[in-house]
Order: sequence, then C-alpha cells, then structure tokens
Amino acid sequence: MERNKSHVVRPEYRTNPLSTRPGGFTVTALLRDGRQLVYENIKNPAAYIRKAAEDPTVVSFLVDGKPYQKN
Repeated sequence: MERNKSHVVRPEYRTNPLSTRPGGFTVTALLRDGRQLVYENIKNPAAYIRKAAEDPTVVSFLVDGKPYQKN
C-alpha cells in the first residue's frame, strides 16, 4: 500500500448537510497508516475535529493545510 495517499471524501459519504454548501475550511485527517482523508466545506473545524479525534486511527489534523493547534 502506498503511504501518504490522500483521499478527498466524496459528498455522498458526508453526514452533515452543511458540507454540501460551498465555503468553509478543508480539514485533513492524518491516519496512523499514512493515509490522509480530506474533508472539504467544513464550517466549524474545531467541532469537527473534536468529534473526529475520537477515532483512534487518527493521529493529527490539518486545517487548510496547516497543523491544527487546539486553542
């Protein structure tokens, strides 16, 4: 398996209807196995990351390409 492979998550796999509206941030989840899952049109990155961080396979996040720092 190729490491550091990036996948943009398609709209049909998204659960929040706001994600179908343009605008917002791009959040990238960096996984333990080297994959990167890219979620576009995230309106509230902090809330999204808080929930997604419950997944033990996620090691860190990027928001618009920059490392996420919890304030």
